[in-house]
Amino acid sequence: MNNNEVHLKGGYSDRKGITNFQSNIQYCNLNTRTRNKLFRVLGQYIDTDINIGEDNILEYIYVELFGRVDVPKKANVYGEIIGYNFDKITAELFALFSYEHYGTVFTFLEGIMQFLKNKDFTNTVNKVFEEELVQHRFIGNQVTDLTDVHEIEAVQSCIDYDDESRKHIEKATQLLCNREHPDYENSVKEAISAVEAKCSEILGKKASLGEALRKLEGNGLIIHPAMKDAFNKLFGYTSDTNGIRHGSGMDINTSKAEAKFMLVTCATFCNYLREYQ
Repeated sequence: MNNNEVHLKGGYSDRKGITNFQSNIQYCNLNTRTRNKLFRVLGQYIDTDINIGEDNILEYIYVELFGRVDVPKKANVYGEIIGYNFDKITAELFALFSYEHYGTVFTFLEGIMQFLKNKDFTNTVNKVFEEELVQHRFIGNQVTDLTDVHEIEAVQSCIDYDDESRKHIEKATQLLCNREHPDYENSVKEAISAVEAKCSEILGKKASLGEALRKLEGNGLIIHPAMKDAFNKLFGYTSDTNGIRHGSGMDINTSKAEAKFMLVTCATFCNYLREYQ
């Protein structure tokens, strides 16, 4: 590809069909343009005035993520260490973003998000993904296959609360989005466990969904009968004799679509229950 190729979504070439922006949808890959953008985002969070010895992002990257003994440093003419070697650091980080497998780049970004705990960083990365048609989004500190803004908001809102249901939704997300060994059945189990945890919290004891809904109704919440029936049936199908929760040994063959549906639905329902606690 020509290094000076101009790529603008909705631009003249895109409108006239000379180039097709939609053809650049990225799922199991990252193109050069996207890698460069992500590298620039990281650069905004690395301060060149960092002092050696501090608990900083460079120490985390090299010691924790790269497994190195130390961060590259530079010395003066007398051999005295005078600071970090940002030329070498920049070159090594650029090489990672430019040439490593897309999975390595995602793993690296997950590590950075765990260190920064900065929603602006997460939002900026997700904006790059959206602009460059990357079919993934970060929720919390994990790369997921969720790209619909409403699905992302539902799961992220649930994770933002520090309660027991959060742990189950995080685990369900991890199991669903594990690229090497996705576990859809256990993802569904964790998603449902999140709802049960929220119900138990509402009642102050281990409780079923039906009990929690009855308590909410007793507190003045008006739930349409059809809506309540739909909730009970939705979660009830996993608890029958052949259901996922019983582990009957039958080949359930839970699909990715089903696991994704249950993750988003359970996260949304937990958010719903929180509103009326």
